[in-house]
Amino acid sequence: MGQSQSARTLSPDEVRTLNPSQVSPRGQQFGNAPRLAFDEDADKVILGKYKMDMSQEGFMGEGSFSTCRKGKNKATGEAVAIKFFKVQRVDATQLFKFRRQITVLNELQAPFVQPSDPRLWHPELEKAKPARLFMRLIDYSKDKRGEPGIDVNDGVLEVVTELAQYSMLDFLSTRKKDNQPLSKETVKSITKALLLVMGGLHAKGMVHLDMKPENLMVFDGCLKLIDVDGCVQIGSTIRTDDPSISFSPCYCSPEWAKFLVDPGNSSGITAAPGLDVWSVGCTICELVTLDAIMKPIYANLLRRAHSHREASFLFLDWLRALKSSPLPRQLPPFDAKLAELIQKSILVPNYRERMTCVECLDDPYFRSDKFHRSKTNPLTHTADEELSAHMLDMPTVSVRVERHRREDHSSVALHQGTLWKLNSGKDPNDPAEWLQRDMWIANNGSLCYYSQVENKRLVLLDSHHLYGSQISYLQKSARPNALQIKTTHIEAPGDQPQVYTFAAPSSDEAAKWLQFLTAASRMEVMPTMNLGPDVAQALEHYKMTVKNRRMKVDAGNQAQFGPIFKATLWKVKADGDRMRDPDWFKREMWIARNGSLVYYSPKDERELVYYTTADIARASFEKIPNYQSAKPWTFQVRLPPNEGIEFAPGEFAAESEMQRDHWIMELTNAKRGQQGDNDDDCFGFLGCCTSDY
Repeated sequence: MGQSQSARTLSPDEVRTLNPSQVSPRGQQFGNAPRLAFDEDADKVILGKYKMDMSQEGFMGEGSFSTCRKGKNKATGEAVAIKFFKVQRVDATQLFKFRRQITVLNELQAPFVQPSDPRLWHPELEKAKPARLFMRLIDYSKDKRGEPGIDVNDGVLEVVTELAQYSMLDFLSTRKKDNQPLSKETVKSITKALLLVMGGLHAKGMVHLDMKPENLMVFDGCLKLIDVDGCVQIGSTIRTDDPSISFSPCYCSPEWAKFLVDPGNSSGITAAPGLDVWSVGCTICELVTLDAIMKPIYANLLRRAHSHREASFLFLDWLRALKSSPLPRQLPPFDAKLAELIQKSILVPNYRERMTCVECLDDPYFRSDKFHRSKTNPLTHTADEELSAHMLDMPTVSVRVERHRREDHSSVALHQGTLWKLNSGKDPNDPAEWLQRDMWIANNGSLCYYSQVENKRLVLLDSHHLYGSQISYLQKSARPNALQIKTTHIEAPGDQPQVYTFAAPSSDEAAKWLQFLTAASRMEVMPTMNLGPDVAQALEHYKMTVKNRRMKVDAGNQAQFGPIFKATLWKVKADGDRMRDPDWFKREMWIARNGSLVYYSPKDERELVYYTTADIARASFEKIPNYQSAKPWTFQVRLPPNEGIEFAPGEFAAESEMQRDHWIMELTNAKRGQQGDNDDDCFGFLGCCTSDY
């Protein structure tokens, strides 16, 4: 991979041999780093040239290891984005990813050169300017040798890039919230732009590995790729113990899933463009559905898992065996040609039959259609008028990006109660500094409270601030049963992580808050996973125990899974519509002695658990009027949200009204008999890992 500056990234082998003293010299920690300069407007100065906007509006986003804020060049006034790593000590992996990011950003701005593989080249790329496809690097921190590294003055890793207006995720979230689906023309325009961007990356000889809506941003009407610090060269080998690799389970391909969860894959996987093509397909579908297409499947697995990590492994296990395209049912009626492109060329489970991004540009879906600028939403005109094929019919500034959620609008609380809160920065041993608050953890993972002054439900800690926090008891305090939350959230380089202190009215309440806050700190809806030794070990444990245990669910447990009530039920298939008769199928089902709902799968020729004992213990049951279903005597089994994920209800239909009443009565009795029993050891995720999908 060429480099347009003197920066040289490290290979994975070099990272493994780095001496810690080479990476984190004494004093080069966040806690001991020099305080940054302030200008007349109290904005922090980065790299001696850029003012960082420290206001609420200046906050752009935050990940597990970095924070991004708006800024501007002091000399020219140019608006920029400033990303800094918030870890208190830069380790070898972070430095490797930082240097790789600089190398890749520089390489992406070099002119296109036709690759040797003809499947990765298209005439569109001959006239494309890289600056219109990839985010521009403006500046970055350097070490004493002038290479990418910890800044000699700030003691921080920093990257300065051009400033985007919003991400694709922001755009889709706003459209979903406002119930404004995209037009066919806009979907086509964005689809072509996305294929050209990712095709350009592949032509450069790189694979992204974490392509999803939040890693695509709009810069003055142009769609560009970001978060390239995880890019790897085509043909390189990826292993599960490589901590520099991140991916999102709900956007990854079947062959990637197979590489992770199948036994005997210790040799790794070869980086290939097809890994990104699948992610592109998921993202294109989202332009129509306005939500992640794999989210319902992941959600159903999460309700049967003990954590997001286990749910991710279960999802990967399901995905690796996928035999047909997971085409959303909304696509064919929306645009038949687009549906055909997705089903036959992009979301193809067999990677050998999947087309490349640039090959898709020649699909009939794009022929004989003119791309246009919206008269009601014109884009900024540039010198690249001839490249209008990837100019987007999207707003340049009108998307509402809610970076800080101040008012809580959630409808469900995971836990709630009264807490004493210590005033920020005050001494916990001073009784006068504690105030009583009604507080709760919202189903989106945010910690909220009721403000009597403003008469509003407010968010104290957003879920992305609470995620990754350390929650523990505080021993020395004026109030007993005190808890402390140490977040990873840092407003600016040189700051310390924020700390919040609370006290519960009793030891039992403190234990409950500790339990729920710890669960919330581990929550990440539609998570991004980082590979590395701990994940590799967890995957091996999953292969040896969870999967094997799953195979033994009904082998020696016949007594507890034997029926106490058994009858035939109709069930709506996964992602089906209860108003469509073809979406219903018949199953022999029963309520087991242990309170779970079990059925016989003809496909698997075995008994499978549909709802576990713990599921039934927290479920509710609701009758559906006959006119609202293709089948009479329909009822729903509803589960409460879990870690911010809402679950689609299970929909069933009995043979008669009397039988429906009998089913609901028996399910209610099973619920009453199992409430308080949190043992979910029967691993009832089997039902949705097999024939239900």
